[in-house]
Amino acid sequence: MEGFKRFLAVANSLSISRAAERLHVSQPALSRTIALLEERFGTELFHRTAAGVELTQAGIVLYEHASRAMSAIASAEEEINHAQRQGRLSVSIGAGDSWGYGILPAIIRDFTAENPQISVRVDIVDHETRMEGLRNGTYEMVFGVASPKIESAPTHTFIPLVEAPYDIYCDARHPLLGLKSARHEDLVGYPWINHKFEYDFDASQWQKTGRNYILRTNTMLNTMEIVRESTYLISTAKTFRSIFERNGIVKLMEDPMSRVFVSGAVYLSRSPLRLAARTLLGKVTSHCKDRFKPS
Repeated sequence: MEGFKRFLAVANSLSISRAAERLHVSQPALSRTIALLEERFGTELFHRTAAGVELTQAGIVLYEHASRAMSAIASAEEEINHAQRQGRLSVSIGAGDSWGYGILPAIIRDFTAENPQISVRVDIVDHETRMEGLRNGTYEMVFGVASPKIESAPTHTFIPLVEAPYDIYCDARHPLLGLKSARHEDLVGYPWINHKFEYDFDASQWQKTGRNYILRTNTMLNTMEIVRESTYLISTAKTFRSIFERNGIVKLMEDPMSRVFVSGAVYLSRSPLRLAARTLLGKVTSHCKDRFKPS
């Protein structure tokens, strides 16, 4: 199983050196593992290229079966642990900022109260880290805005749950709140925050607005501290509104330059969700149908 785990890491990374780094093993040791597997199956599993490696036809076949085998082993481990820990199940998910801070907390609070045998771990991370976490098994599913490439990829299942343009937020005493309606020229006269999570799969998006982005932040908690009692503006998900208002930050207007963002759940198509994750996804889906308009 360790050999198959290493094989899958190389296949997902398309690089022996990157896979070795992620697995914390030496590159020669990982190359030897792949060589032993190729010897066992009597054929090459990877083509070596200038950029790294790519699966052969035999490698593709092994990848599909090894993926299912690892998923089955993980399910068996969960069931065994469930019995040993008197019914305790767990699910690990990765989430973007608006999901991690704005949507999921109330859902998970209700979910764990209804399902005390299931523990939930949530990491708030950017798009790239979420997708890598899916590939390496850190997360069983992730929530957030998916890049167009991920939405259309047959390797991933994307379930759209929230559809909305962004809102513009500011401090509760911001001068623009005194206007009947703010225009583009009013907005560009103030400093803006480019919050990393908002454009993490399209880094050039913020440049198209013509706004004066003079500060970049990595966490929403830090962002709230900066916006409060300042003239900074930020365009971000509508799901932050209740959190912002509790911290003296209010909605100025719906962002006229925001495209409609569609976000939701993503998981690997080749790895069916286990019971705990399926149960949680059902809870999230039901909540979003009540509050948001899915696409």
